[in-house]
Amino acid sequence: MKRIGSLLLLAAIMTGCGTRVAYMPTNTPPRMMQPRSADSVQVFTATQPERPFVEVGLIETQQESLYSVDNETAVFTRLREEAALRGCDGLVLLGSNDGVQIVGSGGMNGGHTSGGTLKGYRGTCIMWKEDTSTASSTDSH
Repeated sequence: MKRIGSLLLLAAIMTGCGTRVAYMPTNTPPRMMQPRSADSVQVFTATQPERPFVEVGLIETQQESLYSVDNETAVFTRLREEAALRGCDGLVLLGSNDGVQIVGSGGMNGGHTSGGTLKGYRGTCIMWKEDTSTASSTDSH
């Protein structure tokens, strides 16, 4: 019986040890979105991009549970990786997506509860209105 309890505890911990990612499209992209490398996604934290862009989606990441093995850096990295996977040219960071999780056991005689903050981030996936990576330069004569 003790072994079954240990296995259930291990299963509970393992199911919540990463980062949850959600993507919601918002506007029609100006061109086809194609996956790219995460380091090619420009991240904007304090200012808006100066180039014209279209907001094409909202991305949210958050630790799955209090037992998550992902720290804040890993959660932010997952945000940028999702932007890259979706084909975003840039990511405008909107702020934190922190949540609270309460865990505990109760009963007729009371119980024990505890909680903590689930770290997360929210950002807007953007695409440049003009694709400069395929634009060809013309020589003037």
